[in-house]
Amino acid sequence: MEIGHVADVNGQIIRRLGTRLAGKWCLVRLLGLGGTAAVYEARHATGRRVAVKMLHARHKGKARLHKRFVREAYVANSLSHPAVVPVYDVDVHDDGTPYLIMDLLTGQSVEVFRRRQGGRLAPERVREIAEVVLEVLIEAHSKGVVHRDLKPANLFLTKQGALKVLDFGIAKCPQVGPVSAGATRFGSLLGTPAFMSPEQARGQWDAVDHQSDLWSLGATLFTLLTGRAVHDAANVNQQWALAMGAPTTKVRDALPEVPEQLAAAVDGALRLAKNERWPDAAHMYRALTGREAPALPSAEEPTHDDFSTLSRTLSLKETVSGQVGRRRQLLALGTAGLIVLGTATASQRNASSRSDAGRPQVVAAPEEKHTRAEVGPAVRPPTDSTLAAAPAAGDSTRRGKAPPAMPARESMPQRARAAKAEWSRAQATRPPPAMPKRKAVALDGPTAVEPEFGALLDVWE
Repeated sequence: MEIGHVADVNGQIIRRLGTRLAGKWCLVRLLGLGGTAAVYEARHATGRRVAVKMLHARHKGKARLHKRFVREAYVANSLSHPAVVPVYDVDVHDDGTPYLIMDLLTGQSVEVFRRRQGGRLAPERVREIAEVVLEVLIEAHSKGVVHRDLKPANLFLTKQGALKVLDFGIAKCPQVGPVSAGATRFGSLLGTPAFMSPEQARGQWDAVDHQSDLWSLGATLFTLLTGRAVHDAANVNQQWALAMGAPTTKVRDALPEVPEQLAAAVDGALRLAKNERWPDAAHMYRALTGREAPALPSAEEPTHDDFSTLSRTLSLKETVSGQVGRRRQLLALGTAGLIVLGTATASQRNASSRSDAGRPQVVAAPEEKHTRAEVGPAVRPPTDSTLAAAPAAGDSTRRGKAPPAMPARESMPQRARAAKAEWSRAQATRPPPAMPKRKAVALDGPTAVEPEFGALLDVWE
């Protein structure tokens, strides 16, 4: 669904405008809609602009759909081609709805661009689009990633002229584990019959592979060149039925002026039998351009353990997401408890200090310092005569006076009982301490961006 259908948008999607995610991303503009999610422009308090892809509210609580939604981030980030939009963050809103943070693209989808050009694009422009998509598919297929939803609406042209491949939502990616059967069946409802391979239209998911992506790309190029779908039908149901096994029209039969090399590359991708199609994206790229595809740098691939950990984390956040108010109450109670505990501890310490003030203190004997002159010559082993002349124990001859007497020391139990009694007396006579006033805390932070409700239709301009 394009942005021109804003009149048909569910009210919940519009009401999300002005919502602040994670206390920092403010949704300011609706960019586009899909079967399961909406894409918004969001702005940070620092002024940074991003795109936020957010699951529709009606899908809250659907664990398998949430997991498939999160998969898109891992699949996209497993590819290094610049035509793939990276996902910077995955999180869950307070109402339990997951969302993705991505680059904000300025431009229009290839489908919108085609319509604005009268329904068809120049063959040279179509060739350029095909080259970029094939480069992405070469890398994706080498890593086991199958897009499964290629179509003009999932290709995006930026204002700088760069092409982007969007929406890996129902992609197959073995690095992050297999897709469950339920998620696959749901994914089939999101596909577009005009661009589905025969095996995908028949629901033969075990047969959907890299050659299925080539069929979808061929159907996309056919539409961009001729201005019509590979199967003409009166409605979606008829188109779905034709996609299951009807042969396609050759490109030059529909539009003779298409260059033969480009038409042959497209026709080779649209063969009904898989063993008659291009074996892989590299062969189709060579047939289209007459040269080998450029080598691409490898990116660090996500692991199944990483994806499982994130899924479990998001599931936990979704479980507790509806209890924000409860968490804030617990936080306030915990803070008050810490203040009371700190005040009681301070009072006990003060009482202990007062009880120790009237109690005899242990005084250590002064440390005696000696110089070599006082000690005399080097010490020699004692003899019988020196031992006989030595003073008796307890005598003091060094300074002419006896050391100070050591006062009796109370045992630890006695001191503890005295401190406890003193503290009890102090508590009985003193009023309870006044609780300090808490300062108000702004939970959402400063509001730096006001929502823009009046500019929904100019995003493609």
